Amino acid sequence: MKISKAVSLNLAFLRILLIISLALIFSGLSSCTPDKNTTTNAPVIELLDVIVYPFPNKDADSLIEINIGYTDINGDIGLSDVDTFGDFAFGRQAFYNLFVDYFVKESGNWIKPVSPFDPLDTMNFNERLPNLTPTGNNKYLSGSMRLFIPVAPLGLTPDLVKFRITMWDRELNASNSIETKEIPLKQL
Repeated sequence: MKISKAVSLNLAFLRILLIISLALIFSGLSSCTPDKNTTTNAPVIELLDVIVYPFPNKDADSLIEINIGYTDINGDIGLSDVDTFGDFAFGRQAFYNLFVDYFVKESGNWIKPVSPFDPLDTMNFNERLPNLTPTGNNKYLSGSMRLFIPVAPLGLTPDLVKFRITMWDRELNASNSIETKEIPLKQL
């Protein structure tokens, strides 16, 4: 009788242990499956480097170079010359696919300066990237690009600037945003 009680207690303990083990295994498996809210086809960008170039033979800066790395799992970065209708039409937000927000520091605050061409708009250095989709079956895309921005655009002469950059793909998926540190400038 003592043996059968011990066996039944052991079996009960083993059942509980089995249930707990299965619960842990299934919870572990479910955490490994991609969540549709976190898995994305959006491009991913990273800030690689920022370089400020001086004017030759002058004690002032001339040009800012921003180096950006990018990856996209389905390779749908960039627009062709015929992508000018619908969402990609001139005047629509998706006409550009690389958004470069420009900030200057004034009185301790970061502001987006007003465009001299449109007082209702702020200055930016948005770009329309060409189609970068690889040929073949594997569309995974990875590379880097360099942006060159004048130190004194349109006569503006700030002492400190920074940039925030975002990329969109053709499906209008926005990448993560990256931001440079503040960049001190020497003006003429």
